[in-house]
Amino acid sequence: MAGLFNGNIILIAITAIVQTVAPVVFEDGYAYAVEGQRVRLPCSQPTRPKYVNTRVSGAWTWRASGGGAEEQIISFLSSTRGSAGKLPMTRRVRVSGEVHWGDYTLDIQSLEKRDEGRFTCSFKVGNENAFKQINVHVLQAATNASSLVFEGEVVYVSCKTPAGSVSWAGPGGATFAGETLIRRAEPRYSGRWTCNVTHRGGNVSAVRTLKVVGFVKPPPGPLYVGLGSSLTLPCRLNELPKSSDTELGWFRDGERRLVANSTGKW
Repeated sequence: MAGLFNGNIILIAITAIVQTVAPVVFEDGYAYAVEGQRVRLPCSQPTRPKYVNTRVSGAWTWRASGGGAEEQIISFLSSTRGSAGKLPMTRRVRVSGEVHWGDYTLDIQSLEKRDEGRFTCSFKVGNENAFKQINVHVLQAATNASSLVFEGEVVYVSCKTPAGSVSWAGPGGATFAGETLIRRAEPRYSGRWTCNVTHRGGNVSAVRTLKVVGFVKPPPGPLYVGLGSSLTLPCRLNELPKSSDTELGWFRDGERRLVANSTGKW
């Protein structure tokens, strides 16, 4: 287990909570959205058909942001019922538009970071074509922290975006500018860290929550006791971390004297 234990060490347990706090922002061919969010990618014919069309042909395809082959998400072959491709995202994707009226809007549930890439809509009904390409960027507030981090260790929170200006709002009203914020862990960093990305078309935000588990501070100054008298040395956690890897101990001049596990047994 990383870190040393003494009366001045603060344990920091970090849990990730990413949530939607703003709608999708469409700008310059990009859709900026938050991990875990529902996203609807619009695509339709230039003009609404005069009559219901039951012979729809076309597809939504996807290409990863890092490159690679164009892969099928869902396709239609002279029908209003689509056939799903083999991509993992197909379990969370459907065409929610009225395809028989020329609306091929793609609905993505619980957006994931790996969904990032270029989505292409290409349909043809009679003499009408519908074509659109949208690059989806998934905003994610990331950290290098594991489940337990100790005071003094380097912790960063990061929010990468290809466009827009990035700022962070931290606990206690603290604000910072820039995609990546690097700090040595301190108890005051406990709380919600919100990454705000500002675009011309609106704002998108994601949240990372840090939870601090620390020692209750003992009274200041040395403790004086008479020779042969009993002595109680205070050492209390405000919350015991729920981890089988947690080990608590007493040390004297760097030598381990007494050890307890996460259940509190010595």
